[in-house]
Amino acid sequence: MTQPPRRGLAVAFLLLAVSLGAAPAERTTEKRVFVAGGKPVAVVYDGDPWEAADGALRGTGADRWLLASHGLIEGDFRITARLTIRGLHHSAARFSFDRLHAFGFEGNHGKIYLTGLLTPQGHGGIPFIAPAEAGIEDGKPFDFVVTRAGNRVAFAVNGREVYAHDVPTYTFDCFGFDPRRATVELTDFAAEGVFSPAPYDPDTLKLWCHPKAELQDTKWHGPFMNLPDGGLLTVVNVDGGVQAFASADDGQTWQPQGRIAKVGVPFRIRDGNGDILLLRTKSGVTLCPFLNIADEKLSWNKEKEEPNDDMKRWTWLARSFDDGKTWPEVSLVQEGFCGALRDMLQLSTGEIVLVGQDMVHNPGRNLSFTYTSFDDGKTWQRSNVMDIGGRGDHAGSIEGTVEELRDGRLWILLRSYDGFFYECFSADQGLTWTKPVPSAIKASGSPGILRRLASGRLVLLWNRFADNRPRNVGRREELSMAFSGDDGRTWTDPVILLRLRNQRQSYPEIFERRPGELWVTTWQGLSFIKLKETDFVGH
Repeated sequence: MTQPPRRGLAVAFLLLAVSLGAAPAERTTEKRVFVAGGKPVAVVYDGDPWEAADGALRGTGADRWLLASHGLIEGDFRITARLTIRGLHHSAARFSFDRLHAFGFEGNHGKIYLTGLLTPQGHGGIPFIAPAEAGIEDGKPFDFVVTRAGNRVAFAVNGREVYAHDVPTYTFDCFGFDPRRATVELTDFAAEGVFSPAPYDPDTLKLWCHPKAELQDTKWHGPFMNLPDGGLLTVVNVDGGVQAFASADDGQTWQPQGRIAKVGVPFRIRDGNGDILLLRTKSGVTLCPFLNIADEKLSWNKEKEEPNDDMKRWTWLARSFDDGKTWPEVSLVQEGFCGALRDMLQLSTGEIVLVGQDMVHNPGRNLSFTYTSFDDGKTWQRSNVMDIGGRGDHAGSIEGTVEELRDGRLWILLRSYDGFFYECFSADQGLTWTKPVPSAIKASGSPGILRRLASGRLVLLWNRFADNRPRNVGRREELSMAFSGDDGRTWTDPVILLRLRNQRQSYPEIFERRPGELWVTTWQGLSFIKLKETDFVGH
């Protein structure tokens, strides 16, 4: 299968005249020079090459990576560079390991910033000190040194250590510089340590897809709904609003249908399938719950670790009685703050169950619950809460996926950061749930999606921890799939469907276009693949 090129990415590999020799048979420390006197010696360009001018290699703009030709495997190392940054002010120019763990020379907040494993939390970005306090000034050359001794990674500017943090010892596949909104002039760049045997290949950062699945190039990523005439329906954000589109050719072309609107209320959703769901009930009513981000407010108090009272992202529901041509009923289902809208299903007995969540105080965390409708989504009854405790803006029980078991009970899997999904059961159409307990399914801190297929099997898509990576690095790099023929008591061995090193392939959705024909999309990653159930589990 031909893999499409990564969008917006130009790759050039440069190994100039200086031979670095073969990799040593044993892990021995050596010194390698990548840039000397402003000339490239052994570098990899991911993006347009940097230009040689005035005794320096000069790169301007985002995603113009200049990287060392070889990565560093486990062990101590010392990286040195002589560089100048022009246009430093809020530039986001950075030095990075694996293009993810960054020491940013100045971010939007006017200070040095840190991301990935370099932060105390292991993720996100935190401001540090002003660049001038560290000795970094616009247009002035400075010496930059990065060292690892044991687990301690330290950064020094002009001979003075400005930051250090313990980082799990593992291989850094690549390291180097990205100018972002600035111009970086690199005079010298070298390192001493134990290097990877083979040169770094930027193609390892291209999206990998399972050979039995087929990558799709599509305008939209769902949600999708089958129409009675064999066509498709989706609802997307377009022209600052929310509108349905129908397709009669499996999504190759789309025709506009009805717009979801309410007088006095602006509606907008994010691109992808993270904020919106679609379901056609047995009686022919189309339900479209969605999160409205047009008037959302992210208002978390970091000092108190509590949501402020004005934090909001409301859940709305639109109903159509003509397969999306018009949406005469749009109503508010939930106020408060729902982080992501993940799942909805119709039970064999006809009830509709919608998974929701909200943020609470004392301590600040998330709680999950469900809404049940006995009248095709006209009215809803909220369940008891499913609470696993915790503290923080992503703590608690969130982003559940639900299915009906053969014995009539409902089974919900809740995202957590504890290394597994929590599970709860309901015997009354989702009106009450059992206390959350750890499930047997190991999972990263990312949501999964659980579906009953026409074959009767359950299929689960989720992010396990990527192979041979620290848990807080690889938790969303690989999207896995497994099947169960006995309502989740046992599962097939998980297979990896998508992999993108240091990039997310998460928030999956699965749509059964026809019996056994599965469409898989990701909201984070915006990937779209098609596969056949029988290629993975037989007949």
